[in-house]
Amino acid sequence: MAASETKTDLSNWRTHPYSEYGFANIDKLLSTQTIKKASQPSPSFEKSSRNLDNFALKTKDGKTLNITDFLVDSHTDGFLVLHNGKRVHGFYAHGNNEKTKHIMMSMTKSVVGLVTGVLVEQGLIDPAEKVTTYLSELRETSFKEISVRHLLDMRAGIQYDDSSYEYSVSFGYTPLRAGDKATNFNDFLKTFNPPTISPGGAFTYSSVNTDVLSLVLERVSGKKLAELISEHIWEPIGAESDALIAIDSAGNPRGAGGMCATIHDLARLGQALLSDSLVSKAWLDDILHGGDAEVFAAGSFAPLVAAFGDAKFAYRDCFTVSGDLGIMVAVGIHGQTLIVDRKAGIVLAKTSSQPDPIMKLSSAVQGFLEIKRVLTENS
Repeated sequence: MAASETKTDLSNWRTHPYSEYGFANIDKLLSTQTIKKASQPSPSFEKSSRNLDNFALKTKDGKTLNITDFLVDSHTDGFLVLHNGKRVHGFYAHGNNEKTKHIMMSMTKSVVGLVTGVLVEQGLIDPAEKVTTYLSELRETSFKEISVRHLLDMRAGIQYDDSSYEYSVSFGYTPLRAGDKATNFNDFLKTFNPPTISPGGAFTYSSVNTDVLSLVLERVSGKKLAELISEHIWEPIGAESDALIAIDSAGNPRGAGGMCATIHDLARLGQALLSDSLVSKAWLDDILHGGDAEVFAAGSFAPLVAAFGDAKFAYRDCFTVSGDLGIMVAVGIHGQTLIVDRKAGIVLAKTSSQPDPIMKLSSAVQGFLEIKRVLTENS
């Protein structure tokens, strides 16, 4: 038994080095529900004739990293690159393998955004409607004037520290303090009234938005989020493995960051986003072109995609996107990344256990751009 396994618990599973075990073994630490794999999984990816031997990423301190150096330096746990549907490069570390269900952190939000698009097309949700149209119990909270669209685009105006003890303990992510009563996300929301700014204005990232959106999805469909993801995402992409999603003691899903999946199924998700087959063309067009680039540029996520240069990006439907470039990015703290380049036909899926939640997130974009250079040069 690895030392990290014997010492990893609720008090430290998000802290390096314990996160190397914790991120890959969520079901041993948290309550979860199963997202069932596809009834007919798609075939394994055929190996590409291309490779990343010429990968040479120059760092700020003057070093040049090859692909392995880059992956080790960015604390990669699992990694897969596809080009034109074929496997170019794979990598595992820290005990991960092709069966590991690694936590996706906020990449989960992008899956929730896709499910929302399906339910919008089915007429079950109107993004313009207020959240309280679907969750009347939130009429006395900060969500009383907030729409579903505001949740999808992180423009609800809620100013809240996602790392708070009260929020974390409501999903069982951290130990209950001595003397505190057991709680869940329903209890947390009953008195949720943090400061807000005008809804629909600035980009104000808060994970609570997507956890509430997940409750909306469950309420309007009559199904658990795990069922919805299985039916509308995992089944159509041909997922070969069950996935997981963390839940609280009342069964509420951690839609903001609790999904766990294999690297191959994350790559399948990316591959599906290269086509128009997973969600409606209208919803895909909205993801790619419906966001506000000026609002995004003034927000906290802009540095994550700064390596793309002057390209305009936006945050729309739980994705960071550039419609002009055909780029879709799903990102989570500690280095979880899915990048889809619809024009170049490239998918990058990366799970990580980076010690700092934020500091190295942009490194995946830098690595992606070097991978794109290698794969498109003389192609």
